This record gives sequence, C-alpha cells and structure tokens, in this order.
Amino acid sequence: MQDVFNISGRASFVRRIVPVFSISLGIIIISLLLALGAMEVLSAARAYVAGEGQWSKAQRDAVYALTLYAQTHEPVYFERYWRALAIPLSDRRARIEMDKPDYDYAEAHAGLLGGDNHPDDIPGMIRLYRCCAGYSYFARAVSIWREGDTYIVQLQHLGSDMRTEISSGALSTKRIEAILDQVRAIDAGVKPLEDAFTATLGEAVRWLRSALMWAVCAIVS
Repeated sequence: MQDVFNISGRASFVRRIVPVFSISLGIIIISLLLALGAMEVLSAARAYVAGEGQWSKAQRDAVYALTLYAQTHEPVYFERYWRALAIPLSDRRARIEMDKPDYDYAEAHAGLLGGDNHPDDIPGMIRLYRCCAGYSYFARAVSIWREGDTYIVQLQHLGSDMRTEISSGALSTKRIEAILDQVRAIDAGVKPLEDAFTATLGEAVRWLRSALMWAVCAIVS
C-alpha cells in the first residue's frame, strides 16, 4: 500500500512540475530568440553606420580628386575620382537590387562588397534591409540613402562632363569653373544627409534596445 502512495505522490509531483518546467523553458527559449534576433539587427545596423563612413569618405575623396583634375588636367586625378566614386555607386547598385520584390542575393552581396562593407557583415545587412526597409526608423534611413544616391549620380555626370571638357580641343575655363561650382554644391548638400543617416540609425538602435528590454520583462513577468 505504501508503494502505491509513493507512486501516486510521484505522479502528482510530475503532473505539477511538468507544466511549470515547460512554461519556464518556453520563456527561456523565447527570451533567447529575442536576444539573438536583436543582436543580429543591432550588428547589421552598426554595419550600416560603418558603411556610411566608407560612403562619406569615398564621396569626399571623389570631390577632392575631381577638383584636382579640374585644376591640373592630370588623368591620374580622374582615375582617383573614379575609384573613389565606385564605392557609393556600388552601394547604390546593392540598394536598387534589394528594393526589387524578387531580388538577386548575389547581386546585392556583390554591390555591398564593392561598397567596402566587411564581408562578414553583408548577409546581416541584406536581411535587415529586406525585412525592415519599409518600417519606422529604417524606412527613414533608406529614404535618406536614396536621396544621397541622387547626389552621387549627379557627381558621376559632372565627372563625365569635366572629362569631356578637359579632353576637348576648345577647353573653357569658365565651363570648368561652372562644373566645379556644381561639384561644391553637391559636397555641401550631401553632408546633412550623412549626419541624418547616422542619427536615424542611432535612434533605431536605441529604440530596439528599449523594445527588447520591455519585451523580455513582459515575458518574464
């Protein structure tokens, strides 16, 4: 009879502990998944901030080299301008690809790689863009990126115009100076966008940290 009571007691204990254990395990798993997801998003957001730094440096280098080309007419400076401009142009190529509903992952990856982004960061950057580009802070950051790309395309056209003018037989100093004025205007117009892009992603990171904290607290409680 004592054995029957012991078995019954153990069965009752198991019936009580299993639901509690299952709930606790579920909370742990959900919290872990949230943390892992947040870490990936934070890592990708930081990669975009770092990428913006490369983008900005390349844009400034392109403007500087094009200015030297206008002053000296030395082809080496045009080559430097073009190498620098290739970085933001490659990022633009990636963004355009990632905007497509049925995008080509390899094309997007190659574009971001050409933008001097670290290879290890690129998969997360693509996932973040594809999942969040239409929402909240990330949508604002993408909008700023698109606006910045319009300046890059203008800078590309102005470089071609400058080369055509310098290579022509009837070189016009006034025309070169007019092109340089437009280049300076682009340089001035891009700076606020660079700051806004970084600030917007910073806001996104802070919001994500806060949301994660509240989500974990809500689950645990």
